[in-house]
Amino acid sequence: MSRLEEIINKSNDVVTKSFLVKEFKRIGLKAGDKILVHSKLSSFGFVCGGERTVVEALMEVITKEGTISMPAHSGDICDPIFWGNPPVPKEWFEKIRAEMPAFDRENTKTYGMGLIAENFRTRLDVLRSYHPTVSFTSWGKEAEEITKEHTLENSLGEGSPLRKMYDLDFKILLLGVDYDVNTMFHLSEYRAGNAKKTINASPIIENGERVFKSYEDIEFKTELFMFAGEDFEEKYNVVKDKIGLSNIKLFSARECVDFGVEYFKNVNIY
Repeated sequence: MSRLEEIINKSNDVVTKSFLVKEFKRIGLKAGDKILVHSKLSSFGFVCGGERTVVEALMEVITKEGTISMPAHSGDICDPIFWGNPPVPKEWFEKIRAEMPAFDRENTKTYGMGLIAENFRTRLDVLRSYHPTVSFTSWGKEAEEITKEHTLENSLGEGSPLRKMYDLDFKILLLGVDYDVNTMFHLSEYRAGNAKKTINASPIIENGERVFKSYEDIEFKTELFMFAGEDFEEKYNVVKDKIGLSNIKLFSARECVDFGVEYFKNVNIY
């Protein structure tokens, strides 16, 4: 049985754009909202029009008076020494470092972000920040502000789009995914101040030339994010609902980050 057949068989009804628009409004989204979306298309069941339908439904609800952002990460654009799923032979490392294409805003696809995020990335009026591994895309009123600067080092910290989303009081919308992919918790990790340092490297364009550049970052502890999210829900208002077959969560980015700072300060894993 194909994956599509499995989705059709588990679906009670077809999910359409008009249905999604109605449901997004029902859970509290409205024109002018600013949202960071993490998503999994298959979680909805059978969607007529697929990922395009979900993206266009969100755009219709939020409008260009608001802002939609999504992760456009490309974690494969990094030093192969960090590749683990799957790894490659060590004998290949130098050749990969020498010839891996540099990150390109337009042509570097997302990696592991899902079909909705990839469809969003390809739209002509969507902007993308410049970072080889953890870029973000954005559409709407604050899109240029969100994407215009993104520091290479400390990639999800104070010089990243996440900081701007925090300052602009974004909401986080989880569509069929959970706190383990909530990138906003990474900003908390930096602010907690106790993460270990690491060095990464990626091919970028610098002064018109391709360079394989090293940069400092922190060791992320995403394995803690589900535990942090569960504690967060006990203390703050999180809208939890269902659209089609998809479990939905909607909450404040600021509250999430502020809670996360205190949480990560008090765990012993760092």
